[in-house]
Amino acid sequence: HALAHSGIAKVTEMVRERCASALEAAAGATGYCKLLITGHSLGGATAHLLAISYANTQQQPGARNRPDASLPPSIREISAVAFGPPPYVSIKELECVKAIPDDTRVAVSLRAFVHDLDMIPR
Repeated sequence: HALAHSGIAKVTEMVRERCASALEAAAGATGYCKLLITGHSLGGATAHLLAISYANTQQQPGARNRPDASLPPSIREISAVAFGPPPYVSIKELECVKAIPDDTRVAVSLRAFVHDLDMIPR
C-alpha cells in the first residue's frame, strides 16, 4: 500500500495478520464463501484496504500456493462497506483496483457511505 495513508496501511496489515488464522478456520477448505468486511471511520478505511490487499494478492502468480496469501481458496467474493471513512488512498491506488482483471479468482466490491455533514471523510 505504498499509495495509501501510512497509518491506515499499518493498521490494515495488523488486522490482516491477526485475522489470518481465524479467516482460514471460518472459511474451511472447500465450498464457496463470501467475505464481508465493514467498519466506521478508521475501521471503514481499513475494511477497504483489506479488500484491495486481498484482491491484489490473489492476482499475483502462484498466490494460492503462498503461505502469506492469507485468503482461503473457498472465499470467492469480498465486499467491503465503509461508513464515514477518512481519506485513505490515492487515486493511483484506486486505479489499481479498477485494473484487477475480471478473471481474478476473487470478486471485489467496495462501498462507502458518508453523511453530508460529516467532516472526517472530507
